[in-house]
Amino acid sequence: KVVTAWNGMMISTLAIAGDVLDNKQYRDAAVTAAEFIWKHNRKRTGELWRTYLHGNSSIDATQEDYAYYGEALLHIYDVTGDRLWLQRAIDTTDVMVKLFWDEDSGGFYISTGDGPGSLGRFKESSDNAIPSGNSIALRVLQMLSIRTSEQKYSELANALIKEFSASIDKHPVS
Repeated sequence: KVVTAWNGMMISTLAIAGDVLDNKQYRDAAVTAAEFIWKHNRKRTGELWRTYLHGNSSIDATQEDYAYYGEALLHIYDVTGDRLWLQRAIDTTDVMVKLFWDEDSGGFYISTGDGPGSLGRFKESSDNAIPSGNSIALRVLQMLSIRTSEQKYSELANALIKEFSASIDKHPVS
């Protein structure tokens, strides 16, 4: 089973390791995996699928899938300099904002709240074994703000920090 968020983590690691270790094989593996997700776990509308198994993509992606994959695309852009990866990161992030952003108070919901088995819409505000989708989204927004000079990404990042600032103050470790 290929899970978009998990592959995003792996792609980021391969891209960074390829850069730090000057290892072309790692960079190429990151690009190959990112292309696979783009081809198989992305709908024509730009939305992502969460899983790919036995030739079939299924289950609508969660916010963390978009965040981790968007971050991976940015790391590939950083190590290759190919603007295709930056554009894909922008496209992925813009869809994430459209689907999951809380227009009222800021921050990202973990799901759209649609579909079978949905538990409604809530936000993950703390990191556990891995950083939450909101934590990764903050990093993605910051990275995009710097790489594109687009004010909207900086504004979203600031709103995200504001939404979780009380929680950060109360529980800084998590």
